[in-house]
Amino acid sequence: LSRRRFWDGDAAALATLYEVLTKVSQLIAPATPFIADEIYQNLVRNANPNAAASVHLSHWPAVDEARIDEQLSVDMALVQKVTSLGHAARQNANLKVRQPLAQVVVRTRTDEEDAGLQRLKGLVLDELNVKELASTHASGDLVDVEVFPYPKQLGQKYGRGYPKIRAAMSGMDQNDLAARFNAGESVLVAADGENFEIAPEDVEVRSSPRVGYSVGEDGGYMVAITTDLTPELVMEGNARELIRRIQQLRKDADLEISDRIVTYLADEDGSESGLIHELLRTHGRYVRQETLSTELVHMHENEGNRVPEHLPQVTFDLGGKQVTVAVSKK
Repeated sequence: LSRRRFWDGDAAALATLYEVLTKVSQLIAPATPFIADEIYQNLVRNANPNAAASVHLSHWPAVDEARIDEQLSVDMALVQKVTSLGHAARQNANLKVRQPLAQVVVRTRTDEEDAGLQRLKGLVLDELNVKELASTHASGDLVDVEVFPYPKQLGQKYGRGYPKIRAAMSGMDQNDLAARFNAGESVLVAADGENFEIAPEDVEVRSSPRVGYSVGEDGGYMVAITTDLTPELVMEGNARELIRRIQQLRKDADLEISDRIVTYLADEDGSESGLIHELLRTHGRYVRQETLSTELVHMHENEGNRVPEHLPQVTFDLGGKQVTVAVSKK
């Protein structure tokens, strides 16, 4: 999430990283004295010759209680919970994180949590790779819920009353029942003139996502992602996959993180109406920015539809087409 900030020279991001690394060098000094001092010399002494001669001679970091943001910590814990459930929902639907999705819908437990989620909305959208975040306090639009009474427990408690209980519960509002049981409440069920108290441990609450959703749920939280993919979302997913492949080529070629490159691309069609042409038309700028490519060269049929053979390259499936990518340092 932070990579772009460092590429753009974001002063706050760089200052934060510097603060973290210098403080870590001091904190690890008692356990790893040599590597700690190496970090300190590189980061501190090189920049400020008047600083303490060694990390072991520097002042131990002191906590500034006034800078602790308790609400931010609470909000971040919620973001971590939501994104974890969102990733679980993606996994359930077999949707890779690189594939953008239209929406994520989150059911939190309180209005305060809703507000906290909105404060850090951008982190959730980036981490889950979705376009829009919505909140809800009712899960009925996302999942179908059924409550199944356990025959063993209720048979022991109410004997032959179990069939009547099961029939009565099947006619009750399943969403309301599920909400009350999930909240730890017992429910009074009326059947044939009798009242039966049903505890949460007497039932199983089952939920299944409605068509078009995949759901992750835990501890009163529910996160649902939309699974319908428009052609635009699919093409953006292809662009992200292409970026991943180019980044891996950069790594395999031992390029520095700041090195600019020229990227060559060829596909099965080798035409100006194929996948690569459309991808570069719609997402070429994004691909260039993310991969530090000064040029994206699409090899056409009249160029033999081949990338230069002497360059590091890879061939892979992209959107059902065989695509070859090569990179060279600018």
